[in-house]
Amino acid sequence: MLNSFGRIDTDYVRTYPVFMNLTLSVDDGLVERAREVARQQGKSLNAVIREFLERLAGMQGGAASADELLALMCKQGGHSRGKKISREDAYRRR
Repeated sequence: MLNSFGRIDTDYVRTYPVFMNLTLSVDDGLVERAREVARQQGKSLNAVIREFLERLAGMQGGAASADELLALMCKQGGHSRGKKISREDAYRRR
């Protein structure tokens, strides 16, 4: 719909995410074994493949990033052993 200036009135513009269906050629036995692994993780095979593609593309979702960070924190124990890190040192690693 156009507004009084002849431009599209953005109050009426809506965007929606679009998901692509993906067809893969995979051995039946491999799919069944992968489904079983996904089931053991409490996930669908579709979810496991989606997560893999997100990691591969570097677009991990917020919840997955938070879970990964929490796992790393638990693994490391969060101990600096008294070592002080300066701001310069922290940014030098990037």
